Amino acid sequence: ELVPLIKELAKNSKIVGIGEIGLDYYWDKSFNELQKEIFIKQIQLANELNLPISIHDREAHKDTIDILKEYNCTATFFLVGFWIDKYPEMVKAIDETGFEIGNHSNTHPDLTTVSTQKLNEELSETNKRLTSITGKEVKVFRCPYGAYDNNVINAVQSNGMVPVQWSVDSLDWQGLSADNITTRIVNNVKNG
Repeated sequence: ELVPLIKELAKNSKIVGIGEIGLDYYWDKSFNELQKEIFIKQIQLANELNLPISIHDREAHKDTIDILKEYNCTATFFLVGFWIDKYPEMVKAIDETGFEIGNHSNTHPDLTTVSTQKLNEELSETNKRLTSITGKEVKVFRCPYGAYDNNVINAVQSNGMVPVQWSVDSLDWQGLSADNITTRIVNNVKNG
């Protein structure tokens, strides 16, 4: 039901990207058939509308890369430090496939609640981990929980990255119905 709505919003320049894939699975597991079908529909829609795809580390696994390549999609993978430590081979595979890798913090805290020193450590430690594996500078950052304030934005920019954020939180993670999610998005979306 959301696909026609997203197409209409994109046509009217009110949507600029498709966010997290929203399925919870891990690198050492594979998609089940339903997850694969949902993921393929999402990336087909993103391709059709020329929208970016943001992939959280919990959605990054072998099938993700294969399907993105099969459908000729671009995506940015936002990775957390502890995930990078657990799956360095996946970081390398993501990079070697040509996908962008962004920083999603080291330990996934609400960065608005930590000291400036801790905030900078969260950013720099993850950047060090990623650069040591990929040899590339990290250019984008997405805040855990979408939580940010001026201090967080300034720290991200001071660490040489651009902050990436959604403009409407669908609250799908709260178990809302499709109708409630649709209403929330439609009532809050604005031109980019």
